[in-house]
This record gives sequence, structure tokens and C-alpha cells, in this order.
Amino acid sequence: MRDKILGIQIFIGTFVGIFCFSLHFALAEPETDRLTVQEESMISGDNVLLGGIATIEGDLSFIQKTENIIIGRIPLPGMERTFKREQIIGRLKDNGIDVKKVNVVCPYEVKVITESRQFTSEDMRHIISEYIFANMPWAQNEVKLEDFTCRPVTLPKGDVAYSFAVQNNEDYLGKFNAEIIFTVNGAEAKKENVSAVIRVLTPVAVCARLIERHAPLNPGDIKMEVKDLANLSKKTILDMQSIIGKRAKASIEKGMILRPDMFEADFDIHKGDMITIAVDKDLFRITAPGEALEDGSRGDMIRICNLTSKGKLYGCVKSSKEVEVKY
Repeated sequence: MRDKILGIQIFIGTFVGIFCFSLHFALAEPETDRLTVQEESMISGDNVLLGGIATIEGDLSFIQKTENIIIGRIPLPGMERTFKREQIIGRLKDNGIDVKKVNVVCPYEVKVITESRQFTSEDMRHIISEYIFANMPWAQNEVKLEDFTCRPVTLPKGDVAYSFAVQNNEDYLGKFNAEIIFTVNGAEAKKENVSAVIRVLTPVAVCARLIERHAPLNPGDIKMEVKDLANLSKKTILDMQSIIGKRAKASIEKGMILRPDMFEADFDIHKGDMITIAVDKDLFRITAPGEALEDGSRGDMIRICNLTSKGKLYGCVKSSKEVEVKY
């Protein structure tokens, strides 16, 4: 009898224990939502979103509600920003999350780094060189680029493009200044001022011997020497054939670099030229030696001097040697 009573007591105890254990789990709130924040995350975009720095587990509604919670602004490209655990918990509460019902695993400090693309100083020099070579009027083998002024550029990760803003009168000689405009995914991201020095080493026309005033240039009067155009007048003559036969306005010393403004306008007859004065009639033609007192091209009326009579009169330029006088 005693054993029977003991057995009944054991049965009742076991039943009560199982009932209480089951009741505890039935009444307890199951902890199914879990938030695990990484100690360090690499992100992109405009804001630090909770879904970008944490693993979110649980009901779909919980995941959707928490993954787009904004923790703060992202740091500049290539930089980092630190958030405290209290900040992240505070953002959860601000967005209606009962943190007592969520298993939040978060370190004391969370580091966030923005994904970026780095253009080194060498990359920048390459970009500048490519643009200059593509737009300058010089042969690339004549050009030397030096004294670059450019800094490394860090941009957000994305589809990067760039364009140049230069002055309308840029001649690609000497100091080159420009602004590079970078865009990321079609939106302007950064502007950077850059510069370089363009040296153009090319043959230029140089006076080979003394040229007297009003004397015409012959091929032997000119030689071609390699010079840096960056240090010369923009009107320096590069083609000696363009000035053969032209007359010097004033004496030109040996070794001088030639420019178009050193020469007289390209007239058929120049002041001081010896000419033939002609008078044409139906039955006769009279000529006399003369001197041009003015410059003139064919068809121009210029003053001349008859060297025989010493008389001064006007005539029409017919060629580089003859002026016609009406009778």
C-alpha cells in the first residue's frame, strides 16, 4: 500500500512539473527577432542604413521595418565615422522598435567606412596629359609636359566620368590651367583645379645674317633652330617659305627670331624700288626710269619720281617693275 501511494505521488509531481514547464513557455514571448551589428562596415550611398551595418533576422515585417533605419550620414569618400552603441539603440527606439523584445548584439563602437575610388597624383597627371595631347595643335613628339600641379582625388564608388573646363583662348603653350569636373553616376561629385607647363620644342625661323632695311629675304638669310615656343612670341614664324622675298621693315640682326611684324606688307612695289615708268598710246610707247615713292599693289595709284626729269607724278601699278602713267 505504501508503495502504491508513493507511485501516485511521483506521477502527480511529474505531471505538475510538465504542466508548469509548458505553461512557462506558453506565456513567455518567443525571442525570434535578432539584430547583429558588425564592428566595422564598408558602405556606399548617402546615409548609413541599419541594414548596411547589421545582420537582421526575424519576421519579415521586423526586417522591413528596421533595415532602412537611418543611423546617420556617411563619411566622406575614403574617410571613416564611428557610432556608439547608445546611438544605434536610440535610433531603434526613435523608430518604434521595442528593444526589450529584440536580441540586439552590438559592440560598444561601430566603425563605418565609405566605399570609394582613389585617383592618385600619377592618375591625375595621366588624365591631364591625355587631355592636352588630344586638344593641342602640336605634334606629340615636340611636346614636353612638366611642373604638374594636382592632388589625389577620392570619389564615392560608382560610375565615374570627368570633363575639363578651360579658357576659350587656351593656346596650349606655357602654363596650362584647367578645372576637372568629376561626376559619379551622372551627378557632379567634385571639382579640382589643375595645371601644368607645356613646352613645345620645334624649329623656328632665325635670322642667319644681318638683313638691311627694305632688303628682301633670300633662303640663305634664314636658318631653322629648335626653340621652346613657350618662351617666344605667339607670332614666331615656323615656316621659312612664308617670308622668302619679303622685305625687312628695319635692320634685323643676326640670331634674331623672326616674326611677321618685322616685314613689310606684301606689296608688288615698295617705296624706294627702281621702276619703269611707261606711257602707252595707240601708235607709240614711251618708257623712262623711275623710283616708287609709295608702296602699292597691282591697280593701285602711287606717287613716283621720273629720274630723268626729276618730276613727281602719279601712276597705276601694272606689275612689280612697271607703273603706267596716263598721257
